[in-house]
Amino acid sequence: PFLLILYYAFTSKTGNFSFENFVDFFSNPTSVSTLFISFIIAIITTGLCILIGYPVAYILSKMKAKKGFVLLLLS
Repeated sequence: PFLLILYYAFTSKTGNFSFENFVDFFSNPTSVSTLFISFIIAIITTGLCILIGYPVAYILSKMKAKKGFVLLLLS
């Protein structure tokens, strides 16, 4: 699937190698703003996962008993 996406990204409607799709994408303000919002959401989500994940992993590493059951509940 990734190779197919690359093929469609770098070919024009006639099938020739071209950057036409990138020019169309980056010249449309709606597309650029959507890309920017997607990156912002990805950064916020990554930050929240780090803020929640590291303390939970630390607590799990310090637990003595029933670690498997708690790990099962969290996954």
